[in-house]
Amino acid sequence: MNSFVKSLKQHAKLLGFSQLGITNNTEPSSYNHYLSWVNHGYAGNMHYMSESYRKQRRKSAKNLLPSTQSILVGTFSYYRKSDFSSPLKFARYGWGKDYHIFVAERLHQLETYMRSQIKEPFETKIVVDTSAILERDFAKQAGVGWIGKNTMLLHKEDGSYLYLGLILTSLKLPEDKATTSHCGSCTACLDACPTNAFEKPFVLNAKKCISYQTLENRKEDMPKKIKSNLHGWIAGCDICQEVCPWNRKAKQTNIEETNPLAHPSLTAKEIEGMQTAEFEALFKETAFFRTGLVKLKKNAESALKTLQKPSSSQP
Repeated sequence: MNSFVKSLKQHAKLLGFSQLGITNNTEPSSYNHYLSWVNHGYAGNMHYMSESYRKQRRKSAKNLLPSTQSILVGTFSYYRKSDFSSPLKFARYGWGKDYHIFVAERLHQLETYMRSQIKEPFETKIVVDTSAILERDFAKQAGVGWIGKNTMLLHKEDGSYLYLGLILTSLKLPEDKATTSHCGSCTACLDACPTNAFEKPFVLNAKKCISYQTLENRKEDMPKKIKSNLHGWIAGCDICQEVCPWNRKAKQTNIEETNPLAHPSLTAKEIEGMQTAEFEALFKETAFFRTGLVKLKKNAESALKTLQKPSSSQP
């Protein structure tokens, strides 16, 4: 199996994977931390994180695939430098096409390769950010990165601008060593957050987070404290990643689907006058489509006001 895993990782590189790691742990080591996070109300109105059924599902990968013996974790860089003239900003992960689709396609391609090399029957399940599983935990256990103080997955060479994709399999494969942390005493990500969204290192209060408020919170009004500190962000936020020293070393991705589409260059006037048909044409193939036009317009209006007056963030 060692030679198979070596060839598997080589093939993953050809498919555009940044890293591929394997863990045989099927239970996330941070499960109790996750439960505590939910119980503190830090998930906001993200019901899919706090529902009892899904909380129980996240206790073990075997709840998704009972025969799971190994978990393959792939990372895919989406890092690209910003050169947009509009003061309104979209998080990098959504500049290009919807990662849920093209990451899953690459995982299916890797699975096809696995089946071409292993003749015995085996089961698999592909996961890309929509299943009840703690992906970052397994990524750490599989050796493809460590969890930073901003709760993002970090890698020495690739930084934190990473998509994650998992293949659960009934195959028992040689596993990689878990990654150790390399954040040290650095608190740049925590200090840079304009809304003080981190209750402490490794604990993000989504209700205070710009990303949550601009993308996930579509049921309640955005708090004034958040509105006054958007700094131009209208769909997600990259502030805690932009200040991370490890991202200074990150190489730009060559994944074609991450090439910026037209929407990151939109101006406030263009968003204000946008109609449903135009929104669908611009966003249909992106991860931001689910945010909706009404929410996008509200975000743009709030962000524009932020840019027109001094921030109320604490020094």
